Amino acid sequence: MLPVLAPSPASAATTVAAASIPSIDGASVIAAAQAASGGRYRRGGTTPAGFDCSGYTRYVYAQVGVALPRDSRGQRAAAARISQAEAVPGDLVFFHKGKKGRVYHVAIYAGDGQIFHASRPGT
Repeated sequence: MLPVLAPSPASAATTVAAASIPSIDGASVIAAAQAASGGRYRRGGTTPAGFDCSGYTRYVYAQVGVALPRDSRGQRAAAARISQAEAVPGDLVFFHKGKKGRVYHVAIYAGDGQIFHASRPGT
């Protein structure tokens, strides 16, 4: 069942970057993320019938009144960069190859190294 609350994925080739959307209530984002969890992964999905990673984050943020771009790269561009140490529950977390590589995944930070995300099954 996806999206899930899971440990943040990491590998030697992955860089994790955090980003904050100003003026949001992190607890409200987490509540919306929990409410939207349990669905199936669907490539290009943007509804509870099936989400991909950026469709999920976009849907969750829309529930708290924040409009995000459709894809993970657009979401990355729209968010204020912060350090991983500054990340608080409700912030977006982006995964990319290397320090300047293309963003390939986005999730919502839940705290304690955990994330809510829609991940392709088997990854």
